[in-house]
Amino acid sequence: MSGSPENVSDSKKNKEMSIKSLLISMGVSETDILEEKLSKNTFENAKFSKKILAKHKLLDKPILLVTSSVHMRRARACFEKQGVHSDPFATSQVNGSKTGFKLKWLIPNVENLFQSNKFSHESLGFLFYKINGYI
Repeated sequence: MSGSPENVSDSKKNKEMSIKSLLISMGVSETDILEEKLSKNTFENAKFSKKILAKHKLLDKPILLVTSSVHMRRARACFEKQGVHSDPFATSQVNGSKTGFKLKWLIPNVENLFQSNKFSHESLGFLFYKINGYI
């Protein structure tokens, strides 16, 4: 389990605890759960996670990288840059239509605005990380 920008809030601590509790309830031993709690962004998350994996001699094994589908490209690039090979598992998937363009896409709604905000954030974040050598 790793950190994220929300790690400064109480809700993040509660989220981590619930994920850890869920894993334990599914039969994962608490000793098999490694936690990275220091990162404030995806670059730091990959860097700090690499140190933890190296400490436990797990760098030669692929990790399961779980994040939103919108964030996966940048997250995976950060981990690969650190030499941590991952198998992606995307959550909150955003998919296009298999049947092509839909007229309702032109009608403004809050969900589309929210999705475009997430996409803009990730696009600019990817560009920033690329320019600064994080990926």
